[in-house]
Amino acid sequence: MEALTMLKYYQLTRIEEFQEGLYHKIGVTEPSQLTIEDISVRLNVWIYYGSFGSEALEVKPGMYSMNIDSRLEPTQQWLDFLHELCHLLRHAGDQSTMPEQFTQAQEDEADAFALYASMPFAMICRLPIPERRCEAAAYIANEFHVPFEMAEKRLEQIRRRVFAGSFFCSHRGTGKSSKDGPKTNSSRRKLLCVLKLFTIFTPIVCDRCSC
Repeated sequence: MEALTMLKYYQLTRIEEFQEGLYHKIGVTEPSQLTIEDISVRLNVWIYYGSFGSEALEVKPGMYSMNIDSRLEPTQQWLDFLHELCHLLRHAGDQSTMPEQFTQAQEDEADAFALYASMPFAMICRLPIPERRCEAAAYIANEFHVPFEMAEKRLEQIRRRVFAGSFFCSHRGTGKSSKDGPKTNSSRRKLLCVLKLFTIFTPIVCDRCSC
C-alpha cells in the first residue's frame, strides 16, 4: 500500500511533523542518506569527534558546530547526533540555567526526534516489512542501523497509531439514517482497508521465539 494511503491513518505528532518536513526540505528520502556525514553537510553542521560527551552549539544563524563522543559505537554516535540536532534546530538557551522540568521536556523531545529521524515513517511505509515480529524488527534495525529494541519500539508505536487513526476515521461521519448509506459503506471500506494495514504492523508471532 502506498505511503500516502498509510499516512491517512497514521497520526503524526508535532515533533514528527517537524522531522518529516525537515527531511523533505533538505532532500533526505532514502535510508542510505541517514548518516552523520550526509545530514550534517545538508544542514551546515560542522562535526568534530572528541573523547567527551556529545554537545552542540549555534556558531551564528544557520551555522552550527557539534562534537560527537568518539568513545561511542557508531550506532550510538548517530543517535547522539540526532538528539543534539534537535536541540540545535528547536531549542534555545542554556539548560544549566533552566528549571529542571523545562530541561527534561527538551530532553524528552530530543529523544523523540531521534527515534523519528532515525526511522522516518515516510521511509518505513515503503519497505517490505516481514510478517514475523522478530524478523520485522530485525529488518528495520538492519535497514536503519539502529538497535533491535529501538526498532521494536518504533514498530509498536506505528501499530498503535495506525489502529487509533483508523478507528477514528472509520467512525467519523457515520449516521443512522438511510440517507447516510453511502457514508456508512465508505466507512466500512475504509475500515477493511485499515484492518489490512493493521496486519502489516502486527507481525505474525514467531513460533521459534517468544516475540
